[in-house]
Amino acid sequence: MLWDTATWRPYGQPLTDHAGLGWMYFPPREPVVRTSYESGLVTEIDVRPSAWVAAPCRAANRYLTADESDQLRPGEVTRPTCPA
Repeated sequence: MLWDTATWRPYGQPLTDHAGLGWMYFPPREPVVRTSYESGLVTEIDVRPSAWVAAPCRAANRYLTADESDQLRPGEVTRPTCPA
């Protein structure tokens, strides 16, 4: 799960459900976070806000929830994010 280190509020949901403990790192000059888990699983997540908006469409085939939209676009009206 990604956390805001200033407020200790989480952003979104955990990166995986059953991979166990992991270590996150940001490769230099790449807009990604890579996570290596004790289970051997390695994930790579794009950290650009535009990718965060598009991710629910690809992964879960759904729009952002009102809470997710508020975290990504504070103060803006919740609007559809997935293609028609």
